[in-house]
Amino acid sequence: MADVQAQREQLRQAMAVLEAQRATLGDGVVDPALTGLRQQLTALEAQLPAEPIPPEQRRVITILFTDIVGSTALAEKLDPEEWRHTVAEVHATAGRILGGGPPSHLTSRRPSGDGSTGGCAKSRSSG
Repeated sequence: MADVQAQREQLRQAMAVLEAQRATLGDGVVDPALTGLRQQLTALEAQLPAEPIPPEQRRVITILFTDIVGSTALAEKLDPEEWRHTVAEVHATAGRILGGGPPSHLTSRRPSGDGSTGGCAKSRSSG
C-alpha cells in the first residue's frame, strides 16, 4: 500500500508540474497528458482501501413520514403560496406535538438501540 501511495504522490506532483508549464507547453500538450495522468491516478486510488467515516460524522436519526389525507386534491385547489403555507402549518403543528421544534429537530440525541424510536419515544413522553 505504501508503494501505491508513493505512486499516487508522484502522479500528483507530475500533474502540478504540467499545470505550471501550461503557458509554455500549451493546452494541446498539457490537456492530453493530464487526462492520462488522471486516469492513472484514478486506477491507483481504486487500489487503496476506503477510508472509514470518523464516528463523529455518524448520527442516529429518526425519520417521520406523514401523509396529509386529501393533500393532492387540496394542492390542486390552492395556489402555490397557500399550499406552502398549509404544509408549513402542518409541520409546525407536528413539531409542537413531537417536541416543540420544527420537524428537522426531531432527531434523537442519544442512540435508542435500533435508531428508530427516539422521536416516537419523545412524542409519547411529551404528549
